[in-house]
Amino acid sequence: MSTTLIIDLGNSKVKTNKGVQFNSQVAQTSVNKVDFTDAIILNDKCYAIGQGQYDNNNIKADKRYLEQLVLYSIACCTDDESVVLFLHLPVNQLSMKPELIGKLQGKTFKFMVNSNSYNVKLQERTVKIEKVAVVGESVAAYYSLGDEVTDFTVVLDIGSKTINYSTYTQIGENDLEKSDTLDFGIHQFYETLIAYYKDEKHKTYTLSDIDKRVVSGKIEIPQFLKDDFVDKIKNELQGKGFMDFDDYSIKCVGGGSLVLEESLKTGFSDAEILDDAIVRNVMGSEIIAEAFEN
Repeated sequence: MSTTLIIDLGNSKVKTNKGVQFNSQVAQTSVNKVDFTDAIILNDKCYAIGQGQYDNNNIKADKRYLEQLVLYSIACCTDDESVVLFLHLPVNQLSMKPELIGKLQGKTFKFMVNSNSYNVKLQERTVKIEKVAVVGESVAAYYSLGDEVTDFTVVLDIGSKTINYSTYTQIGENDLEKSDTLDFGIHQFYETLIAYYKDEKHKTYTLSDIDKRVVSGKIEIPQFLKDDFVDKIKNELQGKGFMDFDDYSIKCVGGGSLVLEESLKTGFSDAEILDDAIVRNVMGSEIIAEAFEN
């Protein structure tokens, strides 16, 4: 019997349905350092998890350290040797499902993992990924709404590199013409924040620096920058032909929704940030997985 895992490979953070979350940076390091960091040894090379810079590639099926992130997630979530995975892709990348599935499905991996964060100490693992299913970002989050779902609903998923939106004029009926991906995300907003601090405060930050400071509340974000970014989102939606979004209830999810909360609520006529916004795609995919099992 295989364990079913949902793994959301976010460009800032990896999330799972087993409560395991970690920053999605990966950096190759010395094997001698494996025992005092979160790391995985795969094909005789050691990779530190949560270290280094973010991957600039927003094509998730082509993520540089795809296998490392997936296998580290599995090892922190379960001791089982056989797993079924549910993964996510941006709506406009769903055509790459076969490529993503082909890299993982039916393959057996041998590796060693160490996780101080999740009390996994230098374990040698052999894991077979029996099957891989792929669900669209924001589409998955829609299934998490439960009793909250109504007609005229948009799920707006503000991620690190992309913003996905799924629109439902009637309950359960996806409006394909108003469901798509904007090819920018909260990391692009952070670039404007980096420029602001360089110009106005004479401080130099990297993307990783800003991300950690925003999450920890260590840095002030001018309200006008957030308002401008929400205006950019609205303009891009209109550029995609979605002109009547103010007729809809906007359900905001993803880490970016927490950063932009006030501006989203004032920028749209009916917007709310959902509880557990960061893991809503995971929650929705877990419901989808249960339906498949039954």
